[in-house]
Amino acid sequence: MTITTHQGAPQFPTVLGSIAPSAREEMDAAIEVLQAHKDEWVAFSIHDRIDLIDRLIRDFAAIVSRWVKASIEAKGIAEDSLYVGEEWAAGAWPVLKNLRQLRQSLVDIEGNGHPKIPGRVTTRRGGQVVAQVFPDTIYDRIFFERIRA
Repeated sequence: MTITTHQGAPQFPTVLGSIAPSAREEMDAAIEVLQAHKDEWVAFSIHDRIDLIDRLIRDFAAIVSRWVKASIEAKGIAEDSLYVGEEWAAGAWPVLKNLRQLRQSLVDIEGNGHPKIPGRVTTRRGGQVVAQVFPDTIYDRIFFERIRA
């Protein structure tokens, strides 16, 4: 039996071109930088963390159009294609949503001492605490019906 497959798909077309693999030395150097600065985040006050996330949101918002454009070019998607929306919905939007949610959790901690948990919090036998953290908003409930985390 023969199965014919096609490279790429409308949602995930084959990437045009290639990116050279990172050299081991580059990866080791990047890990060393992370190791050297790993304790800095813990030392930040909650207010400083919120300021940093605000900066990340501003900086990402400033480059998001270029990021989407680079993504569609790399995947060979035409600028007027309906699939461009997927780059926004599956790429850019989740990054901004995650940053906003991280920020809100920090604001909640700063104001109340703990983040707001949108769903039920229960304790299983054995003492394990289980918190439903998704869906968080009405939009989450609409777009991700029946999905819980």
